[in-house]
Amino acid sequence: MSDSYLSDFSGPFFGFFLIAAFAIWFLQGFAFYKMGLKARVPAPWLSFIPIANLFPYMAMIKRSAWNILWLFVPIAN
Repeated sequence: MSDSYLSDFSGPFFGFFLIAAFAIWFLQGFAFYKMGLKARVPAPWLSFIPIANLFPYMAMIKRSAWNILWLFVPIAN
């Protein structure tokens, strides 16, 4: 058995995964963008940048941007 079988399968699977991941990223970014426009956030275009999308979100819920740091604190059991 050769290694070409694995490469024949992984190519289309990886391509489908990239297309699906891009579609989910775009839909999530577009939804946050439209909510930012409706909430009159100063920079709603930040919704399309992965970590920066938290800043317009915090502005929408009227919280300080410093609350983003709580997302990086692990939960201790």
